[in-house]
Amino acid sequence: MGIINNIGLIYYILPYSHIIENRFNLILSIFFGRKSFRIRLTDNRDFQFENDQYTTMLHLLGILTFATNYKIIENDILEVSFDFKNQFKINLRNISKEDENLLELLFLGSKFGVNFINTKNLIKNENRGKTVAIYQENGKSIVETPNNVKFFLDSIHPGNTIIETFIQRIHDIRVDDDWSGKLVIDVGAECGDTALYYAKLGAKVIAFEAIKENYDAALQNLSLNEELSNKISLINNAIGKDGTLKFFQSKVTPDIGSSFVYNKRGDDAKIVFVEGYSLETVIKKFSVEHIDLLKMDCKGCEFSLNKDILEKISEIKIEYVANSQDRRVENLLNLLKESGFTSDIYRVDPSSRLSNKSTGHIYSRKNIEKN
Repeated sequence: MGIINNIGLIYYILPYSHIIENRFNLILSIFFGRKSFRIRLTDNRDFQFENDQYTTMLHLLGILTFATNYKIIENDILEVSFDFKNQFKINLRNISKEDENLLELLFLGSKFGVNFINTKNLIKNENRGKTVAIYQENGKSIVETPNNVKFFLDSIHPGNTIIETFIQRIHDIRVDDDWSGKLVIDVGAECGDTALYYAKLGAKVIAFEAIKENYDAALQNLSLNEELSNKISLINNAIGKDGTLKFFQSKVTPDIGSSFVYNKRGDDAKIVFVEGYSLETVIKKFSVEHIDLLKMDCKGCEFSLNKDILEKISEIKIEYVANSQDRRVENLLNLLKESGFTSDIYRVDPSSRLSNKSTGHIYSRKNIEKN
């Protein structure tokens, strides 16, 4: 890591570093880009994190900062609570995928006002609208959202799957709309959260996810929500154009941020090939007459939209990435305007320093002519 990048890492972790006894040594380790970091908690126990576990370490220090109480019990298990009542356990010596996701979920959820409980069966109208349950069932950790949608803890991306979709509710269109019987095309379904979100509102969903790891995770999550899954068709294909598409992935996190439009990973990109459909093919193949909502989160494939397709759509929700001269958000907005849509741009990430010209969200609705 470069020095400038290391200073940025120190900036993010500094507010939570007071919780450890070797604060100064940790900052020096990060500044000099050492291969591992050691933290010493107040009971004189040391825990080591490899360089690529920086984010996990940040999440740990964050939740210890937010906690009302915590302790290290046998076998280096952290037991932490945020309300003196509900405890959650994390293995600090052998951090599993579930542990990593639990740390991230507790950290981000606390920042966005979530209260966590460790019992199942959230009861409607008896819990806050930001109550999230995390509990064990058949040997697996389950996460249950405020509106009773369930996920396997090891089959989510906590920030996207739970926080953005069910806490920030970034995919809300108009809260008073009746979605019963309406059709949503979900492009970039990831772990199944948006498909389940719209199905919970009553919509029928055709969901496309290109990345096999995410598709498999979505299948697992749909299996926990039998009634909702009956409204969802989940398909392991990319959207944007017909044919075999070359996807660029991060070697560290291949299931996050993948794209066939942009190679953001440079020479280190992992390459996978995925069969793709154009939206024209989707309409024919799945006998779609009209799309009530097209949701797109596909890292550049939104620029495949055209006027013919837009004629068949009432509303669009796009997470756009516009970082090349021939793919500019202005061009996308002009296309939508020329096709009879009114658009709003908004941000969802409070930590992002990027301009809305580069990335953000668009909600567009087709203008209805008044008699």
